[in-house]
Amino acid sequence: MRRLSSTTSTADHRDDSGPRDDGTTTEGVDGSGSGSGSDSGWIPVCSTSDVSADGQMFKHEDQKILVANRGGKIHATDLTCTHADADLSCGFMGPDGIRCPLHLSVFDLESGAPQNPPAEKPLRVYNVKVRGGQVLVGGVTR
Repeated sequence: MRRLSSTTSTADHRDDSGPRDDGTTTEGVDGSGSGSGSDSGWIPVCSTSDVSADGQMFKHEDQKILVANRGGKIHATDLTCTHADADLSCGFMGPDGIRCPLHLSVFDLESGAPQNPPAEKPLRVYNVKVRGGQVLVGGVTR
């Protein structure tokens, strides 16, 4: 995985929200797909090509964020399992979410909620939008 800068890019202010030709979807600041024209407060974490295929994950170490593509939708959550501090980018993507490689708890990518023990606390889930071929992550949603 490559390491990316955690500075916010303000070079591209065009709104690319909505369905994309590559099958991914994007969300605006409010999650409605109507993104604003400003990237203030958003962190570029990877390019869309880093998570272009279903099941692909990207580890953004500067912010400890996991970016994952499941079913054409890009999600962003905490990188670390809430049970035993395992790196979820080493886990397994499945239809129910991301499975921790250490004790096999599964976390829902939409809500961050653990689907089975031993994890009991949910992951933080972040807003995601795609602009100019970059995946940007904003504030915590859950």
